[in-house]
Amino acid sequence: MDRFRKWIPLALVVLLGILVQVVLVAADTKETPVKAAIAFTKAFYQLSPAVTERMCGDLLEDQDLVDDVFYEVEGEARAKGFSAAYPRMQLFHVQAAVLAQDEASAQVQVTCSMKRAIHPTFAYFLKIMNMGETYHLDEVVDLVNEDGMWKVCGYEYAMID
Repeated sequence: MDRFRKWIPLALVVLLGILVQVVLVAADTKETPVKAAIAFTKAFYQLSPAVTERMCGDLLEDQDLVDDVFYEVEGEARAKGFSAAYPRMQLFHVQAAVLAQDEASAQVQVTCSMKRAIHPTFAYFLKIMNMGETYHLDEVVDLVNEDGMWKVCGYEYAMID
């Protein structure tokens, strides 16, 4: 029995660590307005169709809204002689703060730095080498709670030229 006594503190620390991990994972999966605003912003500037997953029902009624915006931006890039991937941006140093929130709606301010992301590794290379132009975003996003999920219902994002 004495030889197992020295292992009891180690076993308790391991069990406590497992318990803390379970609690942190459960807390991280909780839906918040900040997570929704950041996910929408990243998808929007990546020109990803996944942006529609975070749009409220009012905006989804006009199915072509997102396609039209993305198509127009890609067309402008082609007109300037760039590929369709040129307008894509990779977000860095993303910060978000809740300005106002109740059970049904929220306003979140999103600030970040962006670099061109023709390919995802391209943006990281530019950031590491401190090359390329850095754009800054400071926007307020209006969100509504639909079926327990926060969705964007008002955005005034402009694609960077």
